[in-house]
Formats: sequence, structure tokens, C-alpha cells
Amino acid sequence: MGFPCLSFCSFQLDGDALHMIAHYRRQHLVERGYGNYLGLARLLRHVSEAVGLQVGQLMVVAGVVTVDAPKYRIAQLQTRTQLSA
Repeated sequence: MGFPCLSFCSFQLDGDALHMIAHYRRQHLVERGYGNYLGLARLLRHVSEAVGLQVGQLMVVAGVVTVDAPKYRIAQLQTRTQLSA
């Protein structure tokens, strides 16, 4: 995509819990979504532990979401289409 999609992360303190909101301009839901969400959850856990707080909720907001197929699945579909033609 050529540019960073994660625009910003915001942390909110709620008692002894630390919550985080991450905003993406564009998100490829299948190809990159899970890895991005896992990384954000790890970041929230790390920051919470570093400052001695409980891990709160993680919310992800995306401006544009593309529901895509994994690259290996796209390659399989292209191969089948070429064989059928």
C-alpha cells in the first residue's frame, strides 16, 4: 500500500486499567488484520505492565476496510481459473 496505515494510538486511564484505541486509515482485514490486532494487544499489555496497570480494552477503528483473501488463496483461485479456461 506504500504508506503507513496506522494513524495513531490513544491510551485512556480508567481507574487501574489502561485502555487503548488504534485508528487505521485503511485495513486489509484478512491478510494483515489478525497480525496487526495481535501486535496492538501485545503493545497494550507491555505498556500496562510497564506502568503497573491492568490491561484494559483494545478498540480498533478503520476508515476503509478491505475484506481480502490470503495471498495463497488468491493464487489457488487464479490457477483454477486458468485451468478452466
